[in-house]
Amino acid sequence: MNVLIAGATGLVGGHLIEELSQDKCIENIFVLSRRPVSSTNNKVKVILTDFDNLDATLRQIEDVEAVYSCLGTTKSQTPDRSVYEKVEIHYPLQIAKWARENCVSQFHYISSIGTSLDAKNEYLSRKAVAEQQLSHTGIPQVFIYRPSFIVGKRERPRLLETISGLVLKVAQPLLNGKARKYRPIEAKDIAHTMWLLTNKLEPGTYILESDEIFDISTGKESSNHRC
Repeated sequence: MNVLIAGATGLVGGHLIEELSQDKCIENIFVLSRRPVSSTNNKVKVILTDFDNLDATLRQIEDVEAVYSCLGTTKSQTPDRSVYEKVEIHYPLQIAKWARENCVSQFHYISSIGTSLDAKNEYLSRKAVAEQQLSHTGIPQVFIYRPSFIVGKRERPRLLETISGLVLKVAQPLLNGKARKYRPIEAKDIAHTMWLLTNKLEPGTYILESDEIFDISTGKESSNHRC
């Protein structure tokens, strides 16, 4: 099978490439990226992409079964609201539209904890709109991931995120029961779950909270393999 990743230079995307590269069922991993991606695996086909001209890039790709949207940014990195919305919402929806038109079986979307149409936080309410639209695309399987604070080794450490991550790790033992989903989660665990669910055969829309993502990554839920 062939798969496509958008956003492979981030924490989750980088780990996802590693996971998918080891899957014997996967022949080609098409990667849409603004900048070069370091990989020595012959499966990985990096396509340098102008995301404002996505349609032209997507027309070059055929026979894809699964798409992973790992696109994301921060308001500090992208203060322009219109550009921020493009990265977080519009680009993933545009890719999903292409996926439906090209009979892609699966679409994986990294959203955020706390998304809700009623959320006072505009970022979370807009993410909820994207989730809703994705669930009605007609793609047989849609996986929506709502991770909590994502931790991992970044190329460019962010001071505020580093401090927040340390605070949450200290508080982690107190986050139990319903609050367990607020525990920080490793990027590698999200990527591992995304790979595992590539093998899930049942159609439907699956919304996974952060604690569920972690539980799947640690083997508490099994899935049927496609090969």
